Amino acid sequence: MLQDLSDIIKQLEAIQALGVKISMDDFGTGYSSLGLLDVLPIQAVKLDRIFTMDIENPSKRAIIQAIILLAESLELDVIAEGVEIEKEIDHLTKLGCFVMQGYYYSKPLKTENIKDWSFKTPV
Repeated sequence: MLQDLSDIIKQLEAIQALGVKISMDDFGTGYSSLGLLDVLPIQAVKLDRIFTMDIENPSKRAIIQAIILLAESLELDVIAEGVEIEKEIDHLTKLGCFVMQGYYYSKPLKTENIKDWSFKTPV
């Protein structure tokens, strides 16, 4: 992806023009670089599970809070990945993250089961 960044930006903008929202997955790890946040046309960062699974650790909470503040200043949403227990939800909401995904809400679903799930409470 980083070989031809201008081409990638054009492709992402074309996808956005279709009404698709784009997020940077696994933010805080691997190729999800801070340097690309103000370059790529994205609407959200997905906070990697490595942060949420150890959310009891004050240093992890500090990193999460810094990412949330950075995202807010860039007008990006933050999506926390890998939420499995209520305690993680409590910590994340206190830190200002309100969009989450993970097994707490549901295991992966087949397309035909999504409509049925949307009317149920979290598992």
